[in-house]
Amino acid sequence: RPKIQAEQLATLEKRVNRETAWGRKVSQWVEQQHTSITMDTSIPSAMQYVVSRDTILINPNRYLTTEELIEDARNGYLNLFMMRFHEELHRSQEMKSKWGELWRFLHQTNQMDKYFNRPGQAPREEVVIASKEQWLHLDYVLTGNTPLSPRDAADHVGQWRVQMRPQKPERDLLKETHAYGISDVMPPSKLYRHILKHPLEGYAGIFRVDEAHFVHLCETMDLLHAAYNGDFDKLAAFVGNADSIADFEQKAKAVISSTDRKVLEQRREQMWQEKQAWKQTTARLAQDVLK
Repeated sequence: RPKIQAEQLATLEKRVNRETAWGRKVSQWVEQQHTSITMDTSIPSAMQYVVSRDTILINPNRYLTTEELIEDARNGYLNLFMMRFHEELHRSQEMKSKWGELWRFLHQTNQMDKYFNRPGQAPREEVVIASKEQWLHLDYVLTGNTPLSPRDAADHVGQWRVQMRPQKPERDLLKETHAYGISDVMPPSKLYRHILKHPLEGYAGIFRVDEAHFVHLCETMDLLHAAYNGDFDKLAAFVGNADSIADFEQKAKAVISSTDRKVLEQRREQMWQEKQAWKQTTARLAQDVLK
């Protein structure tokens, strides 16, 4: 019986993503990412993007039960698909922003493990085996500097990473606000309680703002999504490139103001209508598919 129910859930997901505008848009984008996916029962959640491996890890032992997944579907939520979309957005935040240059550099120079296994230690740059062009390019992308030597570039990158560390909780809040806000059909007030009032274990260190500020961040994400005309990658890269909440808000204001407000509101309304139709269609089709 559970196998048949799992097959029914898979059928439902395919139908919803074929028969709704939002489903088609999201499923096509997810397929285009070609992200590595690996089973790992050691992770504490059902699904998690791990930047050090540039991989989405899945832990079926942490999935909701089949009965719970079916109940979610009948309420309009494709739980596993929404988790996958959420984690793909996290990957895009990292790999398609300036941080992607750092992660790829560490991969190419075999430093990724060293970077992510230094508890309590400040990252210290070394002029590792890499071409001069790689170092200079990395420094320019991350800091805007145009150094003359790999040694100078390494110093600049090291200083930049030290400067970035205190704002990490702020960047984490922006990333979760974006990933949940785009992948879910949850109003800001409910999302605020989900992330900041009843946080999951992984959100313990996330930056705290009051509800009014959080709602403003959600509205800004919607308007940016509209300004980029629904381009998931551009918005994810914008979020990933923000150094802090203040930096995000300042730059977002410039992007948003460059597009006619009426156009933005129309696109924003269209997105919410598409997401609501996606949810409603999921609930309606679930009555037929999930017997």
